[in-house]
Amino acid sequence: MYLRNINQVREVEFAKSYNWDIKLFNSQQGKPVNPLPTPFDQWFPAIDVEEDIADLESYTFTRYMNDYKVPYKTNPKEVRITFYDDHNHKLSAWLDTWINKEILNEGNFISTLEDSVKFIQLARTTISKRDDLGGISDSARTNLSAFNTASGKNTPNTPSIARNKNYTYLCSYWVYPEGKLTFVGNSDSGLVQYSQTFVICGVVDRQYIEVTNKGNTIGAMEYFDEASKVARMALAGGASAALSYGAERLRGQGFNF
Repeated sequence: MYLRNINQVREVEFAKSYNWDIKLFNSQQGKPVNPLPTPFDQWFPAIDVEEDIADLESYTFTRYMNDYKVPYKTNPKEVRITFYDDHNHKLSAWLDTWINKEILNEGNFISTLEDSVKFIQLARTTISKRDDLGGISDSARTNLSAFNTASGKNTPNTPSIARNKNYTYLCSYWVYPEGKLTFVGNSDSGLVQYSQTFVICGVVDRQYIEVTNKGNTIGAMEYFDEASKVARMALAGGASAALSYGAERLRGQGFNF
């Protein structure tokens, strides 16, 4: 018998669906573009988040009288966020600018992938049982400088997670918004909500961090320092370079961008 008694279950601290955090950042290619409005440049008012972690499809073939499956391919992954906006609709205006001006350029041309993406951090957390567990070391806040140099993009050096939380999962992506941004009004007294899908174009880093009774062993943003060494930001396997090259070819043929 695998489960012998209820104490085996009680020994497990199961993950809570509300222990997560998310933050979007302002910059592209080392320069501020369409800055996030205050105070949402410090925290993002998301109420739901869905993150595609893995996606595997099988190839089915028939031999004799049986069907067989083997691993075949994967698909583009996404992050889906539902969030509130303030009474001035600052966040929807920010996304409007990102989509219609920065990417679609008001209908004149499509920006390259490199010029379309922004940086996003996702985290899962657990609350510390002691004040001195986890947290962010001050020296670790400078670790992003190597990443900035490697990527050519300006990512902030202040993470969004509070000091009284332990990281259990940290992930950073380059993303761009896909689909419609829609305002829905009604006669209820509730808050306005928006839902937006973001396509993951590049994975900067992803780490699962075990939290023990001694807290985290990771030093805050050390995973960024490691990511800068690996420099895994090819933006969907060189798609950025391909798009940039395509734009240059069109310019050479007399198209203005």
